[in-house]
Amino acid sequence: MVSLSGINQKGANLKLKISTLKAIKKEMKRAKKLHPVWPSDQVHQVAKIVEEAGEAIQAANSHLEIGASIAFIRIEIIECLGTCIRWLEENGG
Repeated sequence: MVSLSGINQKGANLKLKISTLKAIKKEMKRAKKLHPVWPSDQVHQVAKIVEEAGEAIQAANSHLEIGASIAFIRIEIIECLGTCIRWLEENGG
């Protein structure tokens, strides 16, 4: 479980953080439904994280090169974070 300790708990800042955590949780639920089987070895597990990070880099490059919306970067970062958290959950914590 992600802790909110240390987050500035004033107004919109807290709402932004909570909405981000909710988006990550929603993405994890979607990903687990779409891909219920998690790889059994560390190389393939970490490769999933790297794949998501690569998609975030592609979105950032599109933002830089052609002015694509930063919202696409946010989507990819949320997917990457969800995959990182899934790795943590699948590996004892």
